[in-house]
Amino acid sequence: MKPFGAAGRQRRGTAGFTLVEVILALAILGIGITVLVATTSKCLAVARKARDYETARRLLGVLEATHPLALEEEIEEGSEEGVFDPPNERFHWRRTITAVEDLPVLESEELSDQEPDFFLVRVRIWWAEHGRNSFEEVEDYVYAPPKKEGGSFERRGR
Repeated sequence: MKPFGAAGRQRRGTAGFTLVEVILALAILGIGITVLVATTSKCLAVARKARDYETARRLLGVLEATHPLALEEEIEEGSEEGVFDPPNERFHWRRTITAVEDLPVLESEELSDQEPDFFLVRVRIWWAEHGRNSFEEVEDYVYAPPKKEGGSFERRGR
C-alpha cells in the first residue's frame, strides 16, 4: 500500500489548473468581452445615427409637402419653424428665406432697380440625442419673378 501523502501530491501536480492560470484565463476572457461589448455598442450607435439622418431626409420631403413654398403667392424674406408630429416629435425644423442680390444677372443696369427675384431657401432639421445636437440642412435657390400687370406682350400695328 502506498502512503497517503505521496499519492495525493502526485495526483495534485498532474491534474487541474493552478490558481494563477485560472485568474489569468479570466482576465484574458474579461478583456475580450469588454472589447466585444464596446465594439457592439459603437456599431449600434452608428446604426442609430444613420437612421436619424435617414429620418431627417425623409422629413425634409414631408416638410415640403405640408408647407410648400411653391404655392406661395409671393415669396418674402423671413423664417418659420416648428416641430414634427409623433412619432418624430424630437425632430425640429426651420426654414429661412433671404433675398439674393449679388447674382451676376442682377448686376445689369436694366435689372438693378427691380426687387430681387432670387431667394436662398435654407431648410434645417435638427434633433438632440444624449445631449448632442445633430442636423441635416438643404439650401436651394428659388426664382420668383415679380407679377406683371396687363399681360406680357405688346400689340404692334401694321
